[in-house]
Amino acid sequence: MSHFSPCELHEYLRGRTLWVIGDSMMRNIYYALRCFMTDFWDHSVGECAASPNTALLKEIFQAADTNQTSVMGHHAITDMPGCVHLLAGGRICWVNSVRGEEFAASTPGEPSLLQLLQGKVARKRDIFFINFGRWHFNNCSGLQLDTYRRSLRQLAAFYKAAGVPIIDNYSMTRQLYGAHIYVDGAGWDCNHWCSPGVPEWEIYTLFKAFKQYNIQPLPTAAVSKAQPQCVPVVIQSPPPAGWMVRPAPDSSSSSSSSSSSSSSSSSSSSVGIASQAGLYQEQYEGWYGSDY
Repeated sequence: MSHFSPCELHEYLRGRTLWVIGDSMMRNIYYALRCFMTDFWDHSVGECAASPNTALLKEIFQAADTNQTSVMGHHAITDMPGCVHLLAGGRICWVNSVRGEEFAASTPGEPSLLQLLQGKVARKRDIFFINFGRWHFNNCSGLQLDTYRRSLRQLAAFYKAAGVPIIDNYSMTRQLYGAHIYVDGAGWDCNHWCSPGVPEWEIYTLFKAFKQYNIQPLPTAAVSKAQPQCVPVVIQSPPPAGWMVRPAPDSSSSSSSSSSSSSSSSSSSSVGIASQAGLYQEQYEGWYGSDY
């Protein structure tokens, strides 16, 4: 791992979008990826919306947002989807979806998050790097097993034809129990990890999975440097009014710069200003799971 370089990972991301999807632990990995690939993305434009189409961006946000209450009695606030654009073509995109119920379960007229992304946004060459499962049950005590197991069954049904090779990350993370975040006065955070540390190691295991399952860099002729239009986005800002599937804690503070009336127009204005343990990686030509 000490010899693993951003140049090696960049070869696999050229011409593709790496979709980083999940809860706050996956947000840590997204930020670790931004840092690791810092020489390869366009800092002049900052973070860009996952789609320049405001109506489609709203669909992605609402498919990812949760209407469920955790066993700790609160709702998580969903980030705005955002991406960094790689200079030689390709993107790393963050989609915050904190619970597995949104990933693969769908109802008539309401596609799941993965159905929406694969049907309207992603290309078959793209890579999905997905996490859910270690949900907060008094922090260090365990999972919400009923919803977790149901979500795993839904995900298995969604990808039934592809199969799910498992990457064993659990043994390594068990040895790194001391690498969790410790906050003075609050104690151990048993979900999140210090960085550099486990997030960077997860990036390395993703890279190794490409090689293990024969995922190849795209030929130069197949790589387009053309990027979707960059609409600046602040991922941890409140979403525009009316986007959340439930009322925001203080809906008056949400931006109203975008609405469902935006239809299919591609606005150039800024958007959103104002396992067994559940880590999954998927590439349309091959499907990976991780026992995290």
